Parts: sequence; C-alpha cells; structure tokens
Amino acid sequence: MSGALEPRLIGELLALFVHDLRNPLSALSSNVRFVEQSCATRDADVAEALRDSSAACVGIAHFAENLNLFARVLAEGRGRTATRLCIDTVVATAVRRMVAIASSHRVELSLEGTAGEREGHAFAESELFALLVTNLIRNGIEHAPAETTVVVAIQRDEHEGTVSVIDGGPPLDVGLLERAFTAEGQLVAKGLAAGRYGRGLGLYAARLAADAVGARLRAETTPDGRSRLALAVPLVA
Repeated sequence: MSGALEPRLIGELLALFVHDLRNPLSALSSNVRFVEQSCATRDADVAEALRDSSAACVGIAHFAENLNLFARVLAEGRGRTATRLCIDTVVATAVRRMVAIASSHRVELSLEGTAGEREGHAFAESELFALLVTNLIRNGIEHAPAETTVVVAIQRDEHEGTVSVIDGGPPLDVGLLERAFTAEGQLVAKGLAAGRYGRGLGLYAARLAADAVGARLRAETTPDGRSRLALAVPLVA
C-alpha cells in the first residue's frame, strides 16, 4: 500500500466522518431538548447540567461544520453555489444562535450597526458565510473574560461591509497576528501557555471560509487595548 493519501481522498474521508458524527449527535441533541422541555425540575444543579449538555451539543455540531469545511477544501470545494445575501441578517442570526453559548461562558453579546438606513448585501454561499461569522463570534466568546461583553458590529461604506468581533481578552502577540489564521500558527499558539488562539482551529477554518467567499480577514488591537477580528466583505448593489 502506498504512503500518504491524496488531499482529495482525505477530504472525502473527512466528509464521511462528519456524516457519521452528525447522526448520533442529532439524536443526542433531540433527547437533551426533550428532557429540558419535559423535566420541570427546581433542582438548580440539574437545570445547569441540562444547559451545559445542550451547549456541548451545539459546540460539537459547530466542530462538525468546521470539519466539513476542511473536507470541502481538500476535496477541491465542489458543490459551492453563491447567492445574494444580506450580511446584516446573517450576522444577527448568528448572534441569536450564540446567546446560549455566551451565557455558558458567563459572557454577554452585543450587536451593533444593524437596522440602519442601508443594509449590506454580498454575493457568497450562505452556509459558508454563516459558518465564517459564527467562528469569529465563538472565538470572541471563548477568549473574553467572564462577566464582560463581546461586541459584534457592522460598518459599511460604499464598497465594503466590515463585520467586527471585539472582546476584552488579552490581545494576540504581534508576532502571531498573521500566523493566527493558518494551520501552522495554530500549532505554534497551542504550545504557548498564554497563547490567545491556542485552542482549536476555528480561526483557520474562518480563514479558509473567508478566502472561499472573497472576503478579507484580519486581527488587530483596538486603541483601548481590546482584541478585534475584522471581516471585510465586498458589497453588491
């Protein structure tokens, strides 16, 4: 048998793995929701355990979505279909879906810049763009100190819309700014005790998704010392 597998084959194997992972996860999530709805318990510990279980299911589902993204990239990204979408709607939906996750981390989410005079529209694959935004929000939640607020903001000019996720966690070391969005950078950060982006490959998945939808992704520090991830998306009429 030959040595290394071709990237395309690895992608197809990853896609099968994601499919097999989603089946039991769907049953688990359904059972957790059923218990939450039917078990009117006053036991605070039981209620907390159910909330944590529900949040864990959401986290595993998100992990599966990122794996599926890697699978698609390795399998040469077949099957992509771009459509005209409203970035305001995608971002607002992602924030609503992440409220429970934020609560489990004792963090609040604040959405700014939507419902303005003009909505921003982009041409991209909706599921891929939603995954990209979700990865950025999740990263902010995971690295924000407890009892603080993660701000998700949208700004627009004539040609571009910018989605920002700002949190109060320790800023990324300047030397790792560019490498934060690469697989190699993730491996480097994982070996650092204080590595801000040392957990998971969410930012790497975000970088792949951004490249796929023609957006630009950058990490920076705000003037008041907070960490900011900014996603710049070309707007269409």
